[in-house]
Amino acid sequence: MSREKEVTMATELTSRSWFSRLDKWWIPFLWLILTPIVTVPLSAGLFELLGGYHEPQAVGLSDRCGYSWFCATEYSEARATVMAFALPGLLGLAPFLWAASSKARVSSAGIVAGFLGTAQAWLPVLVLYLSFDRVTGDDGRTYFLHSGWVESSAHSVVWFFGFVAWLASLVGWWLFGRLTRGSGREMILSIPAGIGGAALLTLAVFGLYLNGHGGDVPGFIIWPLAAVGAAGLWFSYRSLAKRNPEHPVDSDKGGQP
Repeated sequence: MSREKEVTMATELTSRSWFSRLDKWWIPFLWLILTPIVTVPLSAGLFELLGGYHEPQAVGLSDRCGYSWFCATEYSEARATVMAFALPGLLGLAPFLWAASSKARVSSAGIVAGFLGTAQAWLPVLVLYLSFDRVTGDDGRTYFLHSGWVESSAHSVVWFFGFVAWLASLVGWWLFGRLTRGSGREMILSIPAGIGGAALLTLAVFGLYLNGHGGDVPGFIIWPLAAVGAAGLWFSYRSLAKRNPEHPVDSDKGGQP
């Protein structure tokens, strides 16, 4: 055997070894738990890069606090703020890659973790539009009003609810492990997939509603959200339609049920 063939075979074996190590049901959930290490500083950097906070005089808007030492008024451009906090959250969609696994439990884990990641990516948009008033500056742009204590800034509010979502991912990880323990029980995931899909579609419709009432939610958030929601409903339907004992369910080790 030639040296080149030996190197090629060794490379293929190494690649398969890495794929087999990642082909575990808990890896997609671990991804969600670790992504804040990247998304939090990335969102802070993007926010400053895209404009950050503006003083009232800089955008031709009023100072709601006046000269109070315990209150401050700042504005942030709405579209730039949404992009800064939402774009890093797209890393949460990576678990959908595990949906292509040949193992039923791993594939289901990728779908469930992907839904959780999609909800986390949408969360900053929902929080920003529901937590802060929107006003129009002299330049015709829409701004979020941050007025009051420092704790009411976009960073603190979004990251607080992001932490709640992070805890929800931990609970989802634990519940998934409990519900799918043993062979043949993955089919139960068709129910949360359907519920999650319906919830994401509802959020997409809510985004369209906000845009119809003066909002500025980017389309690159709304339409992928609607697509993922529709995919969840489709997965739920297909899973329920195939529910019969003639379809074996493989385990994490590739064994028979």
